[in-house]
Amino acid sequence: MDSYAEPTILAKFRALVSQDGCARGFVCFATFMICMALASPQARAGYYEGVAAYDGGDIALAVAEWRAAADEGDARSQSALGNVYSTGLGVAVDHRLAFQWYQRAAKQGDASAQYSLAANYAAGLGVKKDISKAVEWLQASAARHEVRAQFDLAERYAQGDGLKQDPSHATRWYLAAAEQGHIFAQMIVAERYQEGRGSRIDPVAAYTWYYIASRRDAIFARQVAEPLAKLHDSLSSRDVDLAREQAEAWLTRKL
Repeated sequence: MDSYAEPTILAKFRALVSQDGCARGFVCFATFMICMALASPQARAGYYEGVAAYDGGDIALAVAEWRAAADEGDARSQSALGNVYSTGLGVAVDHRLAFQWYQRAAKQGDASAQYSLAANYAAGLGVKKDISKAVEWLQASAARHEVRAQFDLAERYAQGDGLKQDPSHATRWYLAAAEQGHIFAQMIVAERYQEGRGSRIDPVAAYTWYYIASRRDAIFARQVAEPLAKLHDSLSSRDVDLAREQAEAWLTRKL
């Protein structure tokens, strides 16, 4: 078994800054599209009116718009209400109500609500703690491309937390999150490719992801400077050029 240790780059950064199913994914997507079609145009409009009110600083109106749309079946408004009650945005914090709204939205296939529902099950907020259900909703959310779920699922596979430890599955989900721009995932993927954890050793891919992280922020650039320099010295100039070309293509496409 591959014993888990927090990746060096991520550990350094945290100290510095302190801060599966394809079938299931398809079913969730189909359900979501059906529910979107069934939600009335007024309900869908109500969600955006709530967003506009929120952006304008009128929290009470935002909550009212989302509640009306949520009652009509709009999944995004239901998820928004979950956030409202979870954070106490203009209302008293009520994790039980937050859970109920997240659950309604999650069952319609809303990936953000599925992620929040997983978090509630994991922490026992508004519902009895249940790690197996947390993992189930995390997998559903990750399959629908929710980047936070992809990263958290990778962490669970890496650590064997609620799932059987599986280095290859961990790398797969770290990579999925990295492709979507999760910078912690990008640094971890680089390190895993460099060390061959859950994947073959691939110094070009490692250089690519380190380079992407270095280009995105000065703090991250300092954290990856050493491994990037070592890889630069060990690779041929052709491989370095290839890695940078791949990195620039990602940066152009995503940023």
